Amino acid sequence: LPFPHQTHPLPAFAPPRGRFSVLTLCRDAETSHVFAAKITSYQSEQRQLVLREYQLLRRLHHSHLVQLQDALIAPSHVVLVEELCPGKELLHSLAVFLFPLVGLFAIINNISGKWI
Repeated sequence: LPFPHQTHPLPAFAPPRGRFSVLTLCRDAETSHVFAAKITSYQSEQRQLVLREYQLLRRLHHSHLVQLQDALIAPSHVVLVEELCPGKELLHSLAVFLFPLVGLFAIINNISGKWI
């Protein structure tokens, strides 16, 4: 699928690497909106597995989900252009929420172990 607008990578962004993909930011040259581009390389035998994410994102439309804006499918790469949701990472948010609970569970375990 061709991109409807030309996008330009943002050079100051250090792309995080996942196990299978690289994330980079890009800016729409026409609207100046910033998007996240997820670039996934694959071998031909992995094609259907990699395309499953594209097919799911194409069908999902909800205000609480990242929306797929565009996609580029090549013989060895898939680029998924998604809306950018700035803010904390989910893992960081969960750690901030769960850390006090872990301390509370340790206290309860200590008290129950002493039969108080």
